[in-house]
Amino acid sequence: MPCIDIFSPGRLLTVPILVEQVWLRASGKKLLATEIYDFLLQVDDDKPLDNFFVGSPHFCRKRQEDNTWKDNVYLLPVGEKDTKWGWFYYGKSVKSRDGRLSLFIPDVTNPTSHPQIEEFEGYDLVEDEKEISWYSRLNKPVYIDIMKKIRKSLYQIKINKPLQPYGKNKFWFRILIEPVLFDTLKPMGGISQTFLDWIMPIWNLHNYIACPIQVRTKIIRRIEELKENPKETRIKHKIEEVGQIVTREGFHAPGTSTRIGDHRLIFGGHRVKVDIQGLQSVSIAYIGTQCLELELPPFGHDYNKEQIPSGKKIEIIAHSIMGGSVRNSKHDLVGITSFCIDQVSYGLPKSKTDLARSIAPSDFPEGCILIEKMKDVGILDIVGDQEICKLKDGMTNDEFYFKMGELRRKYLNPDEFKKNNNKYARTVFLDLHSFRVDFICSWATPWRGFLLFIIALIALAISIFSIILK
Repeated sequence: MPCIDIFSPGRLLTVPILVEQVWLRASGKKLLATEIYDFLLQVDDDKPLDNFFVGSPHFCRKRQEDNTWKDNVYLLPVGEKDTKWGWFYYGKSVKSRDGRLSLFIPDVTNPTSHPQIEEFEGYDLVEDEKEISWYSRLNKPVYIDIMKKIRKSLYQIKINKPLQPYGKNKFWFRILIEPVLFDTLKPMGGISQTFLDWIMPIWNLHNYIACPIQVRTKIIRRIEELKENPKETRIKHKIEEVGQIVTREGFHAPGTSTRIGDHRLIFGGHRVKVDIQGLQSVSIAYIGTQCLELELPPFGHDYNKEQIPSGKKIEIIAHSIMGGSVRNSKHDLVGITSFCIDQVSYGLPKSKTDLARSIAPSDFPEGCILIEKMKDVGILDIVGDQEICKLKDGMTNDEFYFKMGELRRKYLNPDEFKKNNNKYARTVFLDLHSFRVDFICSWATPWRGFLLFIIALIALAISIFSIILK
């Protein structure tokens, strides 16, 4: 279950673009993966940000011979000239003298012969301006053991140049992850129809890529299951401490939210067949698969050991891109609020009732509640008996950011919706869009193809020899 969870406790963040690459390969019975995440980050509230967290749905630490831990997680420069991980960017990147990096990505939600090209700009920090490490509060041996048992990881990224409030600057990040313990089901052997299937089976594994909401839900469930395990009674209080650090003081801390503006998924397999089984989403558009050749970073690179063999062009069997712009989602809180502001700013005067029907035709009561919340934080005024909605006069850009932050925090607080007696209203408009892509991976035991070729040659030789004898 690839995907990362980006957050900072009690803070409001936005990721304008997240591009997730998952490259699968097999080693005997094991399915291995390298995950690469490119993302742009900004802070939306009123304080600078000098650190944040990245959660992985896998355990990514490996114990060394000297009993220390090695983390298979690396921060790479996005603008590195010799890297091949940015192969999907369109044209040439543009980097200014002050370090701002502009990258161009085709708008895959509109796949035409001439797709719209979107530009994303942010600062590309150099190596000594950022660092990633296992979260220090989880560094006790018993805590690490618990995280290993639930197959999850939590890393902290520290930056020397803080992100400024109200989205005044953005930073690029690229994270490469090679999980040590996958959070997946065990691979199953296929049906043994021949003697070859017994000695060299074909393996199948059901897997899926999910959104951060599902990653968080699974962490909570795994912690609860571990607490209820009779074998872990001795360390139950330690499991509760890990749960406190990761959830209630982590991604579920009051006021914590990360909005992903556009989420792209790219995954493929080297000698692994990938069959997409289904897509569950309200905001992601599935584009499809194609075959292509890529020259990926060289085998044995110091941050990339046991990577997909390269140096030569290889064919990616399955290549899929999903553009998940939440701007196209009817359930994105910021997107719907922006649409609402456009309606009252540039259209004809609208009453509260008409505006709610316009922004949420299938969720009219929840649309009315959203408009009331916008009034409460000072974005809208509702005037007169006809309840005409108007944009609040004289707002500066910083004031608008602050009020949008207050609106997002209202939707994070269940108590805000008790007086409306409509708990559903809080879940209609969200910061995090929900999706899940299920797929089946299939791969053969090494040398199966070669052995089949040898058997075919032997059979052909026997046939020719029998013909000659006749």
